[in-house]
Amino acid sequence: MKKTVISALVTAVCLNAGAQSLPFLLYNTDARDLAVASVAQEGNAASAALSGRTLDISASYGMWAPETTSSNMLGFSGYGNFGKFSAGLSAKYKIGGEYDIFGSDSRFLGTFKTGGELAVGASFACRIAPSFSAGVRVNYISSTLAENAKASAVGADISLAYARNGFQAALAVRNIGSKVNYGGNSYNLPALASAGASYAIKSFAAHVEAGYVFSGSFMAGVGVEYTLIDIFTFRAGFHYGDAKSVPTFASVGLGINFHGAMVNATYLPAIGGNGSALLVGVGYSF
Repeated sequence: MKKTVISALVTAVCLNAGAQSLPFLLYNTDARDLAVASVAQEGNAASAALSGRTLDISASYGMWAPETTSSNMLGFSGYGNFGKFSAGLSAKYKIGGEYDIFGSDSRFLGTFKTGGELAVGASFACRIAPSFSAGVRVNYISSTLAENAKASAVGADISLAYARNGFQAALAVRNIGSKVNYGGNSYNLPALASAGASYAIKSFAAHVEAGYVFSGSFMAGVGVEYTLIDIFTFRAGFHYGDAKSVPTFASVGLGINFHGAMVNATYLPAIGGNGSALLVGVGYSF
């Protein structure tokens, strides 16, 4: 009976995510990035080495689809640049999420709320040339569906970045690593390959990205932002995806920056028909 319930839990979670295990790894928890619909290039370590900043830290809290799964997401990221090198830490935690559970005989077993999913990572990057860098991030991943349905894994991201005269481009392969096993079958991490580019001129910036999830899903996004009097930044974006990755959504956001201190808010009116999302974040950089 226990194996049946565990199998039912895993099946319910995967079906809710389009048969993709640990889908939270694909969701960007940074309020700034998500406002311009950036998903595939989340936490690109190589890009940090070319940012021109000495230090950048941020933390975000988001309410994901309160109308359906009622999940909450916490995110933190920070990095520092030291000469040609960059090092950083990151973490994101998904709290809750409700699913209806059915046994192998289609009998309703009840509504279950997951225990939580966590990813903690450390990154390192090196500026190989004045405009080119390479980076790697290693993540420890933990997932709890129930007391007897827990799993962990280790995954890695490898990235390359180029930046010159307001233009930036980046490539990345993410979530390459071990499988997760809750006590039955083993499941792959949601590995993906992605490419992104942006161009900034004066107060305006535009972003574009595309990604392919190895389980068989394509996603892409575009976003723009405009900064007024070096304090207020207005952002908007559109992401295309499906249930196997990150569902299609539009996003709008507002950022306030005062002497390096930042407050950001992002709203997603609808996430592939599964409800809305609201993220708020704070940060500091110089």
